[in-house]
Amino acid sequence: MKNLKNTSLALLSTLIMSTQSSVAEVLTDTQLHATLGIVTHFILDDSSISHNGTTYGEVTSPYTGRIWLDRNLGASKVCASLDDTVCYGDYYQWGRAHDGHQVSTSNDIPTLANNVTNVGHGDFITNGTAPRDWASVDVNGTTRVSNWTATDGSSVCPIGFRVPTIAELNAELFDVGSAEIANNTDAFNSFLVFPSAGYRNHVDGSMNVLGGYVWTSVVSGSDSYGVGFISSGVSSGYVGHTYGFTVRCIKAQTHNHNGTTYGEVVSPYTGKVWLDRNLGAMQVCTSVNDTACYGDYYQWGRNYDGHEDSGSATTTTQATDVTNVGHGDFIKDSNDWGSVDAGGTTRVSNWSATDGSSVCPVDYRVPTIAELEAETLDHGVINRDTAFTNFLKLPSAGHRTFSNTFINVNNGGYIWSNSPIGGGSIGSQNVYFFIGTVGSVGSKRASGFPVRCLRD
Repeated sequence: MKNLKNTSLALLSTLIMSTQSSVAEVLTDTQLHATLGIVTHFILDDSSISHNGTTYGEVTSPYTGRIWLDRNLGASKVCASLDDTVCYGDYYQWGRAHDGHQVSTSNDIPTLANNVTNVGHGDFITNGTAPRDWASVDVNGTTRVSNWTATDGSSVCPIGFRVPTIAELNAELFDVGSAEIANNTDAFNSFLVFPSAGYRNHVDGSMNVLGGYVWTSVVSGSDSYGVGFISSGVSSGYVGHTYGFTVRCIKAQTHNHNGTTYGEVVSPYTGKVWLDRNLGAMQVCTSVNDTACYGDYYQWGRNYDGHEDSGSATTTTQATDVTNVGHGDFIKDSNDWGSVDAGGTTRVSNWSATDGSSVCPVDYRVPTIAELEAETLDHGVINRDTAFTNFLKLPSAGHRTFSNTFINVNNGGYIWSNSPIGGGSIGSQNVYFFIGTVGSVGSKRASGFPVRCLRD
C-alpha cells in the first residue's frame, strides 16, 4: 500500500486552481484491473438500479464492506479508462437537486436561487464572489445536507443510497488500509474506478478537466467538503457550493441489533452518522409523542439484559458486577444501580464498545455529552418541539425514575451520554428537553433514560 501524499495542496481549493495537467495511459478496464490484481479484491454486483433516467450497478468495498454505486451519477457506463468521457457523469452544485443544471452543457445564469429545494430552473448558477454560493438562503447548508442524505429516492441518489460523508470517502481512498490513493491514476485503479472528470467552474460555468473532483455531504457554512485528485497529488477540503463536482452515492446501512432494525441519519452540523431512532424503538418518530418511537429506558452504563424494557420487573438489590448483572430486573431505590465502579470507568468502557457486544450495533457507541450537545443544544434545540424537528427526531419519551415511576412522558425527553461526572460521583450526564426548557445535567445512574447511538 502507498502512503497518502500530503502535498502542499492542503486545501481542495488550492488543488482546483492548479495549472498542472496529465494525459493518462489508456487501458481497458479489464486490462488495468487484471494487471494490478485489483479484480480479486472487490465484488461487482449485477444489481440494476434505475434513477433519474440512468441505470447503475453496485460495487462492494474490499476495505469497509460498504456498497457504492458503480459509477458517478449520470454516467452511462463504468469507466474503461481514466479519461473515458462517457463515464464522467454529471456535475452537481453542492446540495442541489437533479433539475438539469448538472448536465455539462446546461446554460449558466448569475442569479442566486431563493429556494434550495426547488430552484425552479435547470441553469447552472455562477457566482465568483465570496461566499461562492449558488443560493441566497440556507447559508449554513442544513437543508441541503438533509436533501442530499435522503434515502427515499427523492434526492440525487437512488432509493437506499445517499451522498457520502468525508469519513466514508476517506475510509475507501485515504485511510491506512484503504486504497490509499496518491493521484488520479490511483483513483481510477481503486475499486470505485474514479475518472478524471474535472469540474465545472463557479465563475463562468466552463469545464476544467484537470483530474477528478467528488462532493461529500459535509458542510461548513458557505463551503462544503470535496475530494480532488490530479496527476501530481490528492487533497480534500472545503470549497464554495457553486462549483460543479461529480457525485458518487453510498448505500445507507441498516443495522439489526438485539431484535431491532435501525437505519442511519447524517448530521447536517457535524457530518457524523447516527442511528435513526432510539435504542429499542420500532420506528422513526412521527411526532413528539409517538409512543412507538420512545424506545427502551436504560440505566446508565448497563448492558442489554431486559431491565431496559419499560415493563421489566424491579429489585432493590444493587449489582455487584456492572458488566454482567445476572438478571433483567430494573434496580431501584438507590442512586446507583451498582455497588461497584463508583467512578464509572468500567461502564464507560462498556458503552464505548463498537464490536456489537454492548447496547449499540457494530461500529456504533453511546455518544459523549459534548457530542450530544453539538447536535442539539448548540444548534437550535430549545424545547421538546425543536428536539423533534432536529434531524435526530427526538421524542418526548420522559424517563423512568430510580424509584420506578415514569414521569414527563409526552412532556419532555432525556438522552443518556457516556460521560460520568468525575470524582467518583454517582451522577452521569444527559441532555434533556421539555416544553419550555433544555439543558444538560447530571442524573442518578439508576434512572432509566433512552439512548441514541453514534457511529464511531
